Amino acid sequence: NYCPNFFLVVIVNVSKLIPNKEACLNIPGWMLNPFARFFGYLILISLVLFAAGQFLIPNMSAFFSDQSIAGKLLAHLFQTLLLTITYILLIRNVEQRPVYEFSRSSLVAELTGGALIGSTLIGVVILIMALAGFYNIQSFNPAKELFHGLIVFGYGAFFEELIFRLIVFKLLEEYLGSWISIFISAVFFGVAHLFNDHATLW
Repeated sequence: NYCPNFFLVVIVNVSKLIPNKEACLNIPGWMLNPFARFFGYLILISLVLFAAGQFLIPNMSAFFSDQSIAGKLLAHLFQTLLLTITYILLIRNVEQRPVYEFSRSSLVAELTGGALIGSTLIGVVILIMALAGFYNIQSFNPAKELFHGLIVFGYGAFFEELIFRLIVFKLLEEYLGSWISIFISAVFFGVAHLFNDHATLW
């Protein structure tokens, strides 16, 4: 069921991420349509995050009156847990299959491989920028800022992967195939970051 690739990152057989129609006889047929699930999943996850942002997280942050790193850390961890639970419930109840995407048996290999590959790619980009004279260190932040950044960007990366890969790409791939889905998910990803500081259309 699993086969390690060259980078020792565990890959799940794509066919396992498609709902078994024979096992889903007790749910409406339209829910098996990738596009229906695409919009349904996005709407439901948006509502869950909206409710958390409006009601749960403000009350949670009330225990940290100075909006400390501890309060923000707790909020991000809670949102990550909430997203994970929501996605798992959707897969188990709508697609009615095991949630291979969150398999504990491949957790260590995927986290290690992903961290190494991602760090290497970012390191190469920074090295090229430094050699070209576009990167230099201006100052050093305290160690706690590094920890805070790891949590904040870790949550952001988790959220983006869940939305753009596990929902947008995976569901479109069921209907359109891999190459078109890669292009569409990349466009979605780019548009979502279009309002970042100094972002351009290119």
